[in-house]
Amino acid sequence: WITKVVDGSAADLAKALNIAYEFQLVCTVPGSDETVAWTLTAKAGESVTVLDAEGKPVLMPVGTSCEATETNTGAATKTVISPAVVVEASEAAEPVKLTITATNTYDEALLTVSKTVVNGKAGPYEFTVICTVPAGKNGAALAAAPVTFNLSHGETKQIRVSEGSAGTVTEKAVAGATVTIADSEGVATDGVVTVKKAASVAFTNTFPKPLPKTGADGAMQMALGGLTLLLLGAGAFVVSRRRQEA
Repeated sequence: WITKVVDGSAADLAKALNIAYEFQLVCTVPGSDETVAWTLTAKAGESVTVLDAEGKPVLMPVGTSCEATETNTGAATKTVISPAVVVEASEAAEPVKLTITATNTYDEALLTVSKTVVNGKAGPYEFTVICTVPAGKNGAALAAAPVTFNLSHGETKQIRVSEGSAGTVTEKAVAGATVTIADSEGVATDGVVTVKKAASVAFTNTFPKPLPKTGADGAMQMALGGLTLLLLGAGAFVVSRRRQEA
């Protein structure tokens, strides 16, 4: 009855989540207003058959019209159900089996995260990205597993996501740094972007400038050095005196 196809440049991301797509199939029996309906679930690559109470495939009378609606699209970029079925008459006028193919397409987008460090250690620094595709018209949102990675000063990382994903990028707290976030949407505080074809989030960690060495510091170091030499000289004099007395 219903065959589930998942394709597109980001199909592998959707298949990895093992999504159960849900359908509502409604058929109208010819010559009456009577309808019968079923709720079906299929995963990528599966074909699901409507069964009767005895576990046998349901066959439709000639002239029956059926329509399938995908009630959980898995937040696909595009969904196509083909065909909108009418059971045509056959020569034998016997019940026939109809087949519907539901294709969900997932397009790829890229989220880029970059790192800049001012006055501090180059890194590495730890980041986490969580992406969710909003539910849209039908069904639940598509939530990918969090991605954790490290970046040092001047480095970037690109992450493949399904188009339309809402990406949230966070950096593990860094002691002593003022963190500035700038993204491709122009919102410079939250690290949240919608990844249409591409999006970016840039993190800058600014540390306090090191205190400069002053003239007083240099004079103190010279004084300490001179005192050390005096003490060493006095020690050598005492040792020499004792040897002479001996």
